[in-house]
Amino acid sequence: MAPIQGRAELFSHKADMGIRGIGPTFDQAFEQAGVALTNILIDPKQIKSEIRVSVSCAAPKIEVLFFDWINALIYEMAHKHLIFSRYHVII
Repeated sequence: MAPIQGRAELFSHKADMGIRGIGPTFDQAFEQAGVALTNILIDPKQIKSEIRVSVSCAAPKIEVLFFDWINALIYEMAHKHLIFSRYHVII
């Protein structure tokens, strides 16, 4: 897997905590958003990558796809009792 370009950000939000993924492509921005989600819980560098999980989402707009993607990650983390450290996204 090639190094990920971009960055993950956490920011304050009225409702709770906001996450932002920044990258030169939507794929990389979504990957960085996944890293930002993980950063809320733990430093991703502290996680051993042992299990691969596939998540599929579909939406008519990229903004809706982003929310569906984050919600799918949260569901997978809660349902499988996992924390993800790396993300590979193809849009």
